[in-house]
This record gives sequence, structure tokens and C-alpha cells, in this order.
Amino acid sequence: GTDFHFGHQKRGDICMLKQYAKRYGYELEIVEKAVYRKREISSTYIREELKKGNMEKIADLLGSPFFTAGVIEHGRGMGHRDFFPTANIIPPKSKLMPPNGVYVTVSHLEDGDYPGITNVGYKPTVGENFLGVETNLFDCDLDLYGQKCRVDFYKYIRPEQKFTSFEALKAQIRRDIESGKNWFQEE
Repeated sequence: GTDFHFGHQKRGDICMLKQYAKRYGYELEIVEKAVYRKREISSTYIREELKKGNMEKIADLLGSPFFTAGVIEHGRGMGHRDFFPTANIIPPKSKLMPPNGVYVTVSHLEDGDYPGITNVGYKPTVGENFLGVETNLFDCDLDLYGQKCRVDFYKYIRPEQKFTSFEALKAQIRRDIESGKNWFQEE
């Protein structure tokens, strides 16, 4: 990019790269900054939108949906036993994540792609002590434990919240699933 800097105290720039191109035998191509709605696309811009949960704009800025990936792990079994079956991954601590809440997602697994809804957060009603990514996959009843999974985020539905009872949580999950399915039908 035209404003690229590198090295100690960011003293290196495109002029320095041009100067050394012939000596070290590389070709330099300077790319003008891409613009989205009159603003230069940058990592700062993308982080700002991610913090807002604006998944549609992030996909426009990146050219593809925001995603996280990991291996599907066993949880406490509450989803299968008490609520709705889920696939759980724990994102790396270094991964910048959107706000805790529920999202419309597509999960990419070894045997295919599955639409669903995903909760990012600590599941305050049941009380987790780690940030998790818990996905209800529509129309999937496969044993997925140990599989690699990439979860693409398409739309923010609502913030994560603590419910007064498991019944209230189940009712909200039903509404979230309906909202997610409706989103896919409209797309």
C-alpha cells in the first residue's frame, strides 16, 4: 500500500523498497488503498465494525465473511440433553471475536456445509468460565466431535443474555433458530 511502513520505528517505506528492489532482485508493486463508501479499508476499520457486530459490512470489507475455526469439542452435554444439539469450538485467545451474542452462521465441516445459529460468549444462564462458540446446525444430527470446523458469520441477531430459567432460554433459542432459518430463506 502507498502508506506501508516496516522495520524498527517503522523507518522503512515504499521509497526504501524501491531503492533496494534492483539490488536484491525483487519486483515492487504498490497498490492504491481500496475504498468503501468514501473510507479507506484498513484493519482499524474492520476491527471497528467487528466490535459493533456488523457482519454484513465486514464481509463487504474483507471480500468474504468473518470466521473462526477450531476442533469440535465435547461440552457438558446440556445442548443434546436439555436444549438443542450444538457443535462447540473454543477460539484461540488471540482471535479477535465479535460481541458476545447470537449470529446467523454457516459451519464448514469435513462432510459439508451447514447453516445454523451460533452463540459467542460465556453462556451466562448455564455459567461457563471460557469464551465459546456454540453452534446449532440446522438439519444435522451427525457425530461431529473431533472434526475441524470453520464457522462463517453472516448476521448478528441479538446480544448474549442471562435468562431467568432454562424454559425461557429454550423459548429464546427456538426464536433464534426461526430467525436464522428465515434469514437463509430470504437470501
